[in-house]
Amino acid sequence: MRQLEIDYCQILLPDGLADDRPLVVVIGGSSGGLRSIDQAQFYAANGYAAAIIPYFGIEGLPAELKLIPLEYFRDCIDKIMELSELSRRAVFVQGTSKGAEASLLLCANRIVDVDGVILISPSRYAWGASADLEDLIAGKVIEESSWSWQGNPVEFVPFNPKEPIAPTVRELNGTSCLVFRDTWYPKVSGTLGQIVLCNLNTKLLVFSGQADDLWPSYRAGCEIANTLEELGRSDLVKHISFPNVGHQIPFPGKDPALNLSHPQLGYSISYGGDRKGTLEASKVWWEEVQQFISNDT
Repeated sequence: MRQLEIDYCQILLPDGLADDRPLVVVIGGSSGGLRSIDQAQFYAANGYAAAIIPYFGIEGLPAELKLIPLEYFRDCIDKIMELSELSRRAVFVQGTSKGAEASLLLCANRIVDVDGVILISPSRYAWGASADLEDLIAGKVIEESSWSWQGNPVEFVPFNPKEPIAPTVRELNGTSCLVFRDTWYPKVSGTLGQIVLCNLNTKLLVFSGQADDLWPSYRAGCEIANTLEELGRSDLVKHISFPNVGHQIPFPGKDPALNLSHPQLGYSISYGGDRKGTLEASKVWWEEVQQFISNDT
């Protein structure tokens, strides 16, 4: 396997890469850095060209998930596709969690032109940048957008310090973990921050866990699918949800994490779901992804 670096992106080219195999570009979540590189490595180990685009949390990139230019993702994909081995391949983007939020913004606004987008634990809205809850409530920090486009912040759903919806606490293996799922939608007001889908022209494969404790990805997946159906574009989306699965839907062979000490936020969070359901979901995920990115789609 060859591993190349373009700017901050890591590109993995498996030995004997078939000419008809697509490229899968991975955009990870709010943990930042290259922590999702194992997902790209999984694709490469199975014969697919893969790349990961880090967008904050490593030297040379923003330290925090704030005002990340959406143009950055487009430019990274363009540079990756300039490689002679990749220039004529189909391109699929996979975004997870905040990476799914970014991926939906990118395709909904036609900022990137790709053959399909895989959304894992998606969002229907653009939410504010990660910040300490106590600092937000105390007014010590000003909330900003996670993303920008053409130099302007992307509209987002703000946290309302006057009416805070506190996360609940769940004990997992002796660790107190915060459950954020029910803190998100009470902040929604009208269509502010809603990702508009009427211009979408890219196929979506959406995965969500009905037991997601981190944010309402199942509701988001349903809303994305329902909106496209109302627009007469149900052909563009397939939403697959799992009843006993939380925020993480790992690739086969990866041990599922049901809770995590978040490296950016500094406390433990509950992902939800159970181990058995998550392991079963990972097999379904891989079957569906292979079909989605095949030449038959």
